[in-house]
Amino acid sequence: MEHPMTSPSNSAIFYSILFFLPIVLFLFRRQFSRKLNLPPGPTPWPFIGNLNLIGPLPHVSMHSLAQKYGPLIHLKFGLSPVVVGSSAEVAELLLKTHDISFASRPALLAGKYTTYNYSGMATAPYGPYWRQARKICLMELLKAIVKETMRLHPVAPLLLPRVSRDDCRVAGYDILRNTRVVVNVWAIGRDPTMWEKPNEFRPHRFIGKNIDVKGHDFQLLPFGSGRRMCPGYGLGLKVVQSTLANLLHGFEWKLPGDMKSEDLDMDDRFGLTMPRKIPLLIVPSKPRLSHHLYSCE
Repeated sequence: MEHPMTSPSNSAIFYSILFFLPIVLFLFRRQFSRKLNLPPGPTPWPFIGNLNLIGPLPHVSMHSLAQKYGPLIHLKFGLSPVVVGSSAEVAELLLKTHDISFASRPALLAGKYTTYNYSGMATAPYGPYWRQARKICLMELLKAIVKETMRLHPVAPLLLPRVSRDDCRVAGYDILRNTRVVVNVWAIGRDPTMWEKPNEFRPHRFIGKNIDVKGHDFQLLPFGSGRRMCPGYGLGLKVVQSTLANLLHGFEWKLPGDMKSEDLDMDDRFGLTMPRKIPLLIVPSKPRLSHHLYSCE
């Protein structure tokens, strides 16, 4: 006759208890070894925590929980503690008053595989690497390079045309209704009355100058201005700056072979947008970071 403990199902239960019991005891002892005044929240289930309360729209579920327990609640996602702030006052406490305390990022798989082992500025843990990446993304010289590039080589040399809705007078001239209006930002960027040596690439001309590309300074209008200004300028500007920052931060670059900067053909090709006539070819000559940061394994 088979002993009860020797049956496969009973053995599985026995070894499962043997395996998980020390973990449960450890977590229980850790939680109650100190008297903690945690934020209010629902009682978590073993192992799954409060995941049973989170529906297909997590932000809606958390809003409902906040209405019951308050603007700062404590949850468990599995074995991981989670604090959720749901009011402006709590957000200020988390993001400003205690900013340094919450300045890092959790090690999520999404960050590991989409930003090359957490090497992106958005997913990198707080520390020397992140601080250096942030300095590069925010340094004034980088912004100056982007502005100077947009001055000499705007994405759209002619802003999307407008049309006059009524008869009007501009600079003493009559503009009739239904007249199409085009602004040549390429010409403005090369106006010698606005720019010193306008045909030269001189990013330092923007250092210390309060000139932006947000439509307030009409000598630099890569995104236009006014009511019909490009609605995506904020995103576009951030993408350009962050992409350039990552390229400069990750590698040292050089021209191929014995090519010199004077040999570059900087002619443009006209169209709705204005790409280079001959695509730019540059070669990463040397990595700037530790080799493991370039691997997503």
